Amino acid sequence: MLDNRATAAEVYASAVAARARDDLPSAERLAREGIALAPESPSLSVLLGEVLLAQGRYAEGWAYYDAWPRLAEAVGKITIPKLPWPMWRGEPLAGKSLLVHPTQGYGDQMMYARFIRQLGASKVTWVCNPALTTTLQGLGADVLELRSGVSLPICDYWSFPLSLPRWLGVTRETVPRDAYLPSHPVKTGGLNIGVCWQGNPDDPTDGLRSAPQSALQPLMDFGELVPLSPAQTGAQSFSETATIMDRCDLVVTVDTSVAHLAGAMGRPCWTMLPAHGADWRWGQAGREAPWYGSMTLFRQHAPGDWPRPWRISPPRSRGTCGDPGRSRVDARSPAGAEGSSWSVSRSVGIRSPLQPFVLTRVSSENRFPLFGTRSTASAPETRRP
Repeated sequence: MLDNRATAAEVYASAVAARARDDLPSAERLAREGIALAPESPSLSVLLGEVLLAQGRYAEGWAYYDAWPRLAEAVGKITIPKLPWPMWRGEPLAGKSLLVHPTQGYGDQMMYARFIRQLGASKVTWVCNPALTTTLQGLGADVLELRSGVSLPICDYWSFPLSLPRWLGVTRETVPRDAYLPSHPVKTGGLNIGVCWQGNPDDPTDGLRSAPQSALQPLMDFGELVPLSPAQTGAQSFSETATIMDRCDLVVTVDTSVAHLAGAMGRPCWTMLPAHGADWRWGQAGREAPWYGSMTLFRQHAPGDWPRPWRISPPRSRGTCGDPGRSRVDARSPAGAEGSSWSVSRSVGIRSPLQPFVLTRVSSENRFPLFGTRSTASAPETRRP
């Protein structure tokens, strides 16, 4: 057993390295070899889950990824609560009550909150961090602030947020991508671009995800930059950040909770991702965000190449609203991809290869069509297996 554990640790290290360089077939093979040696290892299970999810193989990946709380507890990140009710395993919830207890960060809690209405429970109690309590109101759940000594209601079942899509049978094709948090856009003069270049410095992947402030400086040629990180705004809740975001025509951010808030609100959002090792939820290629319909993904061409996840040519003049002296943002396709560039056309929400997306100061009447609009289509139906 000791030899197996040592070998499993070595295989895990090799699988992590393969995942970091986006060699997902090798990472999958190594993770499976490691699990054969150490079936109870939450590290190997979560790694395999992330690799499968990154490939869009959600039906298979959720079961492995569900080991995340065990892994987080093993490394001292969380303590799994001792609750007197059974964990929900996909049982019918009609006439039943469910309590959802948080494990992961702000962005994850917002991302999984989209499933509240699909649960079909007579009552859902959603426990979340204080900064999210007002933000998640109105989704059909009783929102309860997570704090010491909080009194939990009696429920029939309980679950972690990350377990919900597993037991709802969510696949890559059935992820609801429409907005589910309220948004009340405020029209202002000029073009306001909300920006966030840094995530949680305590996150082990922050070195990959956060960008230097200088990476967003080229955007100053197109409009006014509006900081969205609480570190700059002093916002005490995501509701306060949402109010600031509603005054922005576009959000440009790295992979952090601000991206999830923008996507959940249906705000036009450009999310910058590292060249390698991007989080599983963004997939491995392409501009479309699997979890948010209003979001466009921009991937680095090379590690550390934050200034050019898109190509920006300087404007001929700053001008005024509607000035023809405009600037061009050309989002290049990955090497080997069909076509030479990708863009959002001036028609709302239409993605068009070869024609560059023109980013320019526009009148308030044309501002939202330029970046796309919030979808009002109903969410795709998902079924439990």
